[in-house]
Amino acid sequence: MEIEKDQHFLINMKAIKRMISELEVKEGDKILEIGPGTGNITHELVKLGFPVLAFELDLRFKPFLEELKKEHPNLSIVFGNALEHSWKGCNKLIGNIPFSATEALIQKSIRERISLLSLLVSDGLKKTLSGENKLGLLSNLFFSMKTVQEVEPESLSPEPKTGCWLIQLKRKEPKNKVEEILRNVLTKNGNTRNAIIYSLMKDKKIKNKAREILEKMNFHKETLDKPIKKATPEFIIRLRIELLKLK
Repeated sequence: MEIEKDQHFLINMKAIKRMISELEVKEGDKILEIGPGTGNITHELVKLGFPVLAFELDLRFKPFLEELKKEHPNLSIVFGNALEHSWKGCNKLIGNIPFSATEALIQKSIRERISLLSLLVSDGLKKTLSGENKLGLLSNLFFSMKTVQEVEPESLSPEPKTGCWLIQLKRKEPKNKVEEILRNVLTKNGNTRNAIIYSLMKDKKIKNKAREILEKMNFHKETLDKPIKKATPEFIIRLRIELLKLK
């Protein structure tokens, strides 16, 4: 079977078991797996006995996964793009996925309230998650990142040209009121103006002054008219600074 250049499947059993252990599975959990491929991780995951919902976009892997599903009634499979489906009911996520999809996956995990992610990521993405870019800022607002271990190239098939890491992202509580408001803003739908106003109105102390406060922040009209999903890292940093002034 020909594998896409961006697909790298974890084949090292020790690394697979470590990746699963980082899910910290407990009673009541429902696990979401992104891109199971030939089912290397899935096969070990379903043995735990917890409900597993797997999304696979590539129909070439359907025979492998359908066979696995017959053996394990706790496994459900959707052959489609996970980013286009609801993850309702799932609270933990594991992914050995095409690296190009990881950024969108983390953003959706924030909106779907996933509490913990165990991921295989590229060296570049690991650095991005720690940086002052949009994804890094979002990730740091909602998750604590733990570097679990480096994964040797021979542990994947085909072998990647870049370094790979197992990481854990664990959802955290906001440290203060500023983080709470900022998180509310960035998870809203609609334009930036309404996202800020509605988030400010959740705070009883400033509820009646929300529009006045936004006006004093002096953002350009073009910025406020844009969808909040298109917020830039510069906007996020500035909004955090403006919110700090409210203390």
